[in-house]
Amino acid sequence: MKRITFWVMLIAAVTAFATPNANATAVLTLSDGITTQTVTDSDNDGFLLFNGGIGNWIVNVTTGLTKPLIGSTLAPSMDLNSIDVSSTAGGALTITFKDDGWASTDHSFFSQIGGTLLSGGSISARSYIDQGGSPVDLFNETFSTSPFTGSSWTNASISSADDFLVLETVIHHVGSGATSFDFAVSVPEASALLLFGTGLFGLVGYRRVRRMQ
Repeated sequence: MKRITFWVMLIAAVTAFATPNANATAVLTLSDGITTQTVTDSDNDGFLLFNGGIGNWIVNVTTGLTKPLIGSTLAPSMDLNSIDVSSTAGGALTITFKDDGWASTDHSFFSQIGGTLLSGGSISARSYIDQGGSPVDLFNETFSTSPFTGSSWTNASISSADDFLVLETVIHHVGSGATSFDFAVSVPEASALLLFGTGLFGLVGYRRVRRMQ
């Protein structure tokens, strides 16, 4: 009976880390301040795509990748890639990609971005954890030269499956031209596996203590 109880606890622990939140849905939005286009991952395959124009932004090809396509609930990973072309009127374009349903735990997040920018323009890039309206920044930089690149490591906690991991960029153009970038945030698999292994080690230790009593 004790052996059965141990394996039930072990399976429950694995399931808690590996099973995504059934209500989790990734969302990709693009907005010029007047018009907003929204794409949801309704089939939960981890791939979102927008291809079209928004106001003065005549060409926008934007993809968002998330779990289960890349990463997992235990090892979050998200990638936002976009090519955006404005008319002579220029303007600002905000692109936001977010997903929830992550395992509640501490992580060491790696954020990185790189791309090319229209001359005279700028791009602000921010990754953060949205904890019920309270953002915890992982990366926040603005670039005004081309090509551009930036990265950072940040220790932060996901407190519940309702916390959103968010990638956000704001592009400013003066005149016509193109900006392209790839922006990603991830938790290296090795650290996630170490965390999971530590949890299993504790569970095994608990069983041994029970057997000694």
